[in-house]
Amino acid sequence: MKQIILHLILLCTLIYSSPADAVITFAETSHDSIDMLEDGGSLRMVPRPEGFFNRIALKIEGQEVKFRKEPEYLGTDIVYGVIPLGLNRKTYICFAWDVDHATLYLDHNRNFDLTDEAPASINHGSINPRAQHFDDVVLSLPHKNGTIDYHVSLQLKRPHKTASGYAVINSGWETGIDIGGEKWVIAVCDNLNGIIDDGDICHIMPKRKLNHRFKTRFIGVDRHSIPNSIFINDKNISIGFAFTVDGSGQTKLMLELEQFESPMGTLDIEGKVDRMLLYTKDGKTTNLAILQNPSGETPVPAGKYHMQKYYMGDGSLDATRTQQIEILPNETVPLKIGGPLNNSISVEKRGANLVLKYKLVGVDSTEFRHRYTTSWSGTPQFAIYKNDRKVATGTFRYG
Repeated sequence: MKQIILHLILLCTLIYSSPADAVITFAETSHDSIDMLEDGGSLRMVPRPEGFFNRIALKIEGQEVKFRKEPEYLGTDIVYGVIPLGLNRKTYICFAWDVDHATLYLDHNRNFDLTDEAPASINHGSINPRAQHFDDVVLSLPHKNGTIDYHVSLQLKRPHKTASGYAVINSGWETGIDIGGEKWVIAVCDNLNGIIDDGDICHIMPKRKLNHRFKTRFIGVDRHSIPNSIFINDKNISIGFAFTVDGSGQTKLMLELEQFESPMGTLDIEGKVDRMLLYTKDGKTTNLAILQNPSGETPVPAGKYHMQKYYMGDGSLDATRTQQIEILPNETVPLKIGGPLNNSISVEKRGANLVLKYKLVGVDSTEFRHRYTTSWSGTPQFAIYKNDRKVATGTFRYG
């Protein structure tokens, strides 16, 4: 008898937190209600050294880097590269990586002398030329009379003759505001160029949905490109960001908010979802509508929504659709989405293996997926039937 191996295909994201992490209180990011800024206003955003995740590639292969003065390297395998900090090469930071001794020399002051600054030698894990992490690196970008500081983890790889690397940006800015009687947090993570634009990451979440620990605060939550406007709790709000420098030379990030009127339409929703995100894009203008627990006839700004995201199970299940929904002013558009969900499983034979694919399907046949799981406890069980007769049963491991 041939051995049958059952594989369960799962996609998961594990979220970790440390009990030693500092805890954020809403008072640290709290501001007045949006209704007090009807004529527009600016809010100072609070810098956070960690809690974000944004990854950009480093320039290594094909880069010609020449330093005026270099240290006496302990190893023989030296890799040169560039961190694209700012908008031009004048503000880039060049580096030399001693692979054999897991040491990174960064030219922070940009004078092409690697001997006048202490190297970074904090390596994550063992000295492994294939993957070395240099954590808690602070990169400073000159901005007018001040600087913008980024906290990053530099991840370098040298599998063979070639090398590659990423800068994982852990820092960002956040602020809080009351919108329609509910506390919301708006946060951004810049991509190291010193400008908050559509190439960056934005988090816009109810305060109650966020992790209150620094290290995991914005890990595993909704990520957006920077929108030009948002619609939350029946309010249209234009948003913008600007770096400014105060009299003491300290660089601040300001969030600019202003309410505005917009032609409205209606979504007639059949089904159940906990949260709905609707995106429109007109040229370089991006608008985001966030609907909390929508049901029945729901007011929405008129527009052509090219992408929609739906969440259920307090965010643990999601679905994305890219079919366009056009909502005209003063018109109602029916939308069938969400629960109740139906469980289904398909079995595909691949050689001597059976591949099981588990699905949760909504009222309009849209498939919802599990965004993450924090537990692998319990052993999956299965049974195979022929007509109404059980012909096999058992358990199997994940993988």
